[in-house]
Amino acid sequence: VPFPYNEYGEYVGYRTDNDTRRRASSCGPLTSKLMTEALERAVLSKNIPILNGHRIVKILTENGRAVGAISIRAASISEENPLGLCVFAASDVVYAVGGPSAIYLSTVYPESQTCALGAALEAGAEGMNPTESQYGMASVKFRWNLSGSYQQVIPRYVSVGEDGAEEEFLRDHFGSTAEMLSAIFMKGYEWPFDPAKVGGGSHSSKIDIAVFGEIQKGRRVFLDYTKNPAGFDFSLLSDEAKNYLSSSGAAGKTPLKRLEKLNAPAIALYASHGIDLKKEMLEISVSAQHNNGGLALTTDYESTTLKRFYPVGECGGVFGVHRPGGSALNSTQVSSARAAQKIAAQSGAVPTDAAINAAKAVCGELASLEGDKTTLSDVLSKRREYGAKMSSAGAFMRDNKAVCEAIAYFEKEYRDFDKTYSVPAEYLSEAMINRDVIITALTYLSAIRDYIADGGKSRGSYMIAGVRGIDKKHAGKVQYTSFDGGKASSRFTKRRPIPKSEQWFEKVYNKFVK
Repeated sequence: VPFPYNEYGEYVGYRTDNDTRRRASSCGPLTSKLMTEALERAVLSKNIPILNGHRIVKILTENGRAVGAISIRAASISEENPLGLCVFAASDVVYAVGGPSAIYLSTVYPESQTCALGAALEAGAEGMNPTESQYGMASVKFRWNLSGSYQQVIPRYVSVGEDGAEEEFLRDHFGSTAEMLSAIFMKGYEWPFDPAKVGGGSHSSKIDIAVFGEIQKGRRVFLDYTKNPAGFDFSLLSDEAKNYLSSSGAAGKTPLKRLEKLNAPAIALYASHGIDLKKEMLEISVSAQHNNGGLALTTDYESTTLKRFYPVGECGGVFGVHRPGGSALNSTQVSSARAAQKIAAQSGAVPTDAAINAAKAVCGELASLEGDKTTLSDVLSKRREYGAKMSSAGAFMRDNKAVCEAIAYFEKEYRDFDKTYSVPAEYLSEAMINRDVIITALTYLSAIRDYIADGGKSRGSYMIAGVRGIDKKHAGKVQYTSFDGGKASSRFTKRRPIPKSEQWFEKVYNKFVK
C-alpha cells in the first residue's frame, strides 16, 4: 500500500477522527480500497479460491458450534437446484461481513454492502455493545463521509427549500462568525457526531444538529465549495486553522482553491461519480458510518456463544465508544490473523454430515418463500421502509418512545415474514437480505431500549432525548444482547480490566518457544 514517506523513509502522521496524536496515515480518499486490493492480491497469490455471487443466508450449527453456512447464488439456479442453494461444510467459519450496513436509510455504507449480522445473531452469536455506532455528515448522491480536508477547507453550508431559495443557516447556531468558521474546520478532525461537542463556543457537533434540524424542516442541505461562508475572513480563523492551511500551502481564496491544494484527489473522487464540485453543490445528511459495537468475541476473536465461529473486522464488537479513525482497517487484519492462528492450532475434521443435516431444515424454510406475489420492487421498497424506521428511531438522535414503537414494528415484521414475502427464486436472496435487516434492526433497537432502561445517557456518537448529561455509569459496563425467537434482550456485566501482560523479552520469548 503506497503510504507516503519522506526521503529518509519516515512515515509521517496526521490527525483523524477521535485522534489527538497524529497517529494516522493515508494515501488519499481510496486508502481502504487500496488496502483491500493488496489483501486480495495476497490471497490470489496463494491460489486460494474466491467464490463470488454467494449470499450467506444461514450459519449452520450443531450443539452450539458452527458447522458451515448456506448461501443463495442466482447463477446456480437450475432444474436440479431451483433455488440456487449452496451448502458449505466447515470446521471453522471466519465471518468478515462488516457492520449493519443496510439497517439505515441515511448511511455512508456503499449500496453494494448489505446486512449479514442477522444470520449470526439468529445462529446464536451474541451481540456486544450494539448501541455504539458512529454517525456524521456524508454526501447523499454518492455515499462518502465528509471528513478531513472536505471540512478543513471551510466550505459553505446551504439549505434549500422546496421553492429553491437558498439559506446559509449555520451562523444562527454560533455566537460569532469566527466560532462558526473554527467549528467547520475542526469538523475535519472531529467528523463523528459527539454529544460532548454540542455545547457553547465553537463545538463542532453543533453543525450536525443544525444540518439535522434543516432536514427535519423538509429542506435539503448542501456543501458549496465554490464560495466562502458569509462573513469569511482568513484573519477570523483560529490559529490552528490558519497554521494548518498556510503550512499546507492551501490558503486560497475559495474552498475549492484550498481543496485543490490540500487534497486534489478528493475532487477527482466526486468527479469520477458524476459530481463536479467546481460547478455544483454537494447534498449531505447525517448518516451512519461505522459500528463500534458488533458481535461478542474472545481474545482469539471467536464468538463467546457460538464455538468455531470467528467474527472479524467491523462485525466484531471491539472498537469502543470513541473509535479512532482507521481502527477498522487495522482490526480487519489483526482479527483475521488471530483467528487464523487459533484455527491452525486446533484440530477438527470438516463436519460434513452435520452441515448437511442442519441445511435440510433450512432448505425447506427457504423453499416456502418461493412464489410470485412479491416483486423485486416490493422487496426494495420494504427495505427502504425498514431503513427509514431505523434512521428515525435508532440513529444519532434517539427517543425511547420511538425506539419501543420501532421494536414492536420489527417484531411484527419478523413474525409475518413468511406471509409478507413470496418471491421468484432469482429474488430470494434479496428477500433474505430484508430478513437479515429485520433481525439486526430488532436486536440493535432492543439494545438501545435496554441501555436507556438501565439509566444510560447520551455518549459516543448519539444523543438520547429527554435525558440530560453525558453517560458515565456505563463506562464500567459491557452490554451483551441476544436474539431468540423474534425478540432480543440484554444483560450488563462489569467491564474486564486491561490485562497487565508480561513485557520482559526473555520470559515472553521462552514461553512463546514452548
